[in-house]
Amino acid sequence: MMVGIGNRTDLKYWNQRSFLFIRILIFISLSILFNCSLLKDLSNIQKPTVSIDTIHISGLSFNELNLLFDIGIENTNPLSVTLAGMNYEFYLNNQLFIQGSRDSTQIISAGAKSKLEIPLILNFQKIYQTYQTLKTQDSSDYKIKMGLIFDLPVIGRTTLPLTKEGKLPLIKFPSVKLSGLKLKNINLTTASLELEVYLENPNNLNLMLNQIFYELRINGKNWISGDQTQPQKISAKTGQLLKIPFSINFLEIGQTVFQTIKENQNLNYNFSGNLLVEGSDSLISSTHIPFVTTGNLSLKH
Repeated sequence: MMVGIGNRTDLKYWNQRSFLFIRILIFISLSILFNCSLLKDLSNIQKPTVSIDTIHISGLSFNELNLLFDIGIENTNPLSVTLAGMNYEFYLNNQLFIQGSRDSTQIISAGAKSKLEIPLILNFQKIYQTYQTLKTQDSSDYKIKMGLIFDLPVIGRTTLPLTKEGKLPLIKFPSVKLSGLKLKNINLTTASLELEVYLENPNNLNLMLNQIFYELRINGKNWISGDQTQPQKISAKTGQLLKIPFSINFLEIGQTVFQTIKENQNLNYNFSGNLLVEGSDSLISSTHIPFVTTGNLSLKH
């Protein structure tokens, strides 16, 4: 009886070892297959495809231009890749204007496409200070050079270049000039006058003047202050004459002003205030623009 039991125990022991051996063989086989597949994938690693798909004007004002570059990234590899960062150089008039870099980590999945948005803000005042010739131009050529930095399997850290050229609009402040002062009527106590203000639009697009706040000082005295809210269209590359009627009371402002007007003396003026202006096509948002203009003028009759 003891011999039979011993034989069954030995048989069970060898069956367990055989099963374990088979599992080990299967594991080794699968590991070899997996590693072969992985090695094959690694040996076929390709650089991602990158492109600048679109460029948007995301914001425009008299102060700055906001650009948004949409970058397309396509990873055709069977493994994911990592976008580790980027750098850029922006040129105006074939001269380097601004440059910078950005660290970011973005995983691009295997066989996937992804988009990256790159914002860029251009200050018009800085542009005109740097390039004097652009003050009289409506647009400028630009070029942007980008380098997208990837961490790739096997290949390692790689920078993929991108270049895009085009034109961008240049926006300038409208100007305010005091073109004349007319005397309409005068008596011993009051005078009726008309102020002529010339608004010039140097831009290649129409503007809308929604409001003007103003103060006129003549020979150091405040003759008039107020605002006008009637909208005025200022066509592209032209000007608009704005007429502001007003009256002054000599009893309030002083008899010296009466003598100045009667004797047609030379008038030293300071005309200041601010404009509320926007693009007529809503491309340029409503903006307050301060102004100050000084000089001498003669009273027109």
